[in-house]
Amino acid sequence: AKNPRSDVPDPPAFAAAVAASPPAVVASGASTRRGPAGDRPTFDAAAGEVDERETDLRSTLQAAQRARPGAIPPFTAECLCHFASGGAQYSWPSWLMPENLKDADGRTPSDPAYNQGTLWVPDGQTQKQTPTHGTPMLLQYWKLKANHFDKIAFFKVGKFYELFYYDAFIAQRVCDLKWMGEKKPHVGFPEMAKHTYARKIVDAGYKVVVVEQVERVVEQQQRKADEKNAGPTCVERDACEVYTNGTLVDPELLGSAGAKFML
Repeated sequence: AKNPRSDVPDPPAFAAAVAASPPAVVASGASTRRGPAGDRPTFDAAAGEVDERETDLRSTLQAAQRARPGAIPPFTAECLCHFASGGAQYSWPSWLMPENLKDADGRTPSDPAYNQGTLWVPDGQTQKQTPTHGTPMLLQYWKLKANHFDKIAFFKVGKFYELFYYDAFIAQRVCDLKWMGEKKPHVGFPEMAKHTYARKIVDAGYKVVVVEQVERVVEQQQRKADEKNAGPTCVERDACEVYTNGTLVDPELLGSAGAKFML
């Protein structure tokens, strides 16, 4: 599959759609359709959707940041923009598709009470029935993202941190990471570069949640033997750190001696 573009078209109409009061960009139950590009869905802003031609990221973020209450929050607006400008060529779980995106309480992004810090995900059994997106490791990922949707997740896999779906698009744009695989949006980097990339992403205005492996493979094997096949079939992972611009304390993340403000 062709890698998604890091640059996006410049028509500004999508920004106006993001800034509009609800129903603004994505409405619950909105349907995708084929557009002028042929292989990527487009969305009709008049029907509560986003048109593929209306995908200028800078305008989108500017509009979202100055929008009225009830408009789509900036992080979610950027996610929808990435989907419209290149993400549709990949495979996505149904609950991450723009027309199905909801917070943990079932509210859509155009709802004034929408909480972009959470994500609605189906039960584990439903996840397992989703090809590509319901592996044992990704079951852990969805459990994490259900409570940290608006943070870029550094997900530990062996000696690498890997990023998936919307997080991958944002990290690729900010850090110029190479795309990995062709089925789902996916980037990564060696564990020794964690602070370098975390600093870049935080400096760009995002939050980072670091997910570590909290048991060794030998411990996982012993746990499986003791529990008689109960529990996760891969090593346990958990959120261990959250980085924001106002909460950095590690010297490697602070960089300069400049002040950091907590807002």
